Amino acid sequence: MIDTHVHFREPGMEEKANIESETRAAAFGGVTSFFEMPNTNPQTTSLAALNDKYERAKRSSHINYSFFFGATNANAELIKQLDKHLVPGVKLFMGASTGNMLVDRKAALDAIFSSAAHEGFPVMTHCEDSNIINENMKRAKSLYGDDPDIVHHHEIRSEEACYQSSKLAVELALKHHTQLHIAHLSTARELSLLEQNAVKDFVTMELASLICTLRMMITLLKKG
Repeated sequence: MIDTHVHFREPGMEEKANIESETRAAAFGGVTSFFEMPNTNPQTTSLAALNDKYERAKRSSHINYSFFFGATNANAELIKQLDKHLVPGVKLFMGASTGNMLVDRKAALDAIFSSAAHEGFPVMTHCEDSNIINENMKRAKSLYGDDPDIVHHHEIRSEEACYQSSKLAVELALKHHTQLHIAHLSTARELSLLEQNAVKDFVTMELASLICTLRMMITLLKKG
């Protein structure tokens, strides 16, 4: 089994996990290979940081390994220097998440999708529209106070925030003929983006079952 989406938190957050501990657990569970995400500390957004991860894994991983390269608003030029025989793809945060790797400049997004397509790398995206989320958070704070309860999560990181960001990612993939994989899909509406015939040649999505379960639990809690 190959796990293509893991967070091992090394370097920088080893109090949570590290390559040795997580690959040991993976091996016991039957996983033989992993692709790890770039939102560590330092972020895997430079060639030096990427090479450091490979050296760490060489010393401590119990299974096969590879690491995504992280996109930023200013590093699209580095994509052409990646080894396509080692690096599985480019991870792009089109919404703020752990590590604050948000890429929100239109020119940067175009450059990333274009460079990835030219070099033959797929782009994996985290899709949430931060402007919509920020407006939703502002509204939630006005209604519920400065620290809104978790039951309001779906109002803040809303369906619209997910859909609009995924829609933009699909448009960029079609524009540049980039292989796009949208990670941890959490709304049914986003699936409708696959209904266009042209999209099916360039776009795949993965379901975030845990997130969907969390959204259902929050909805049930809200209903009482």
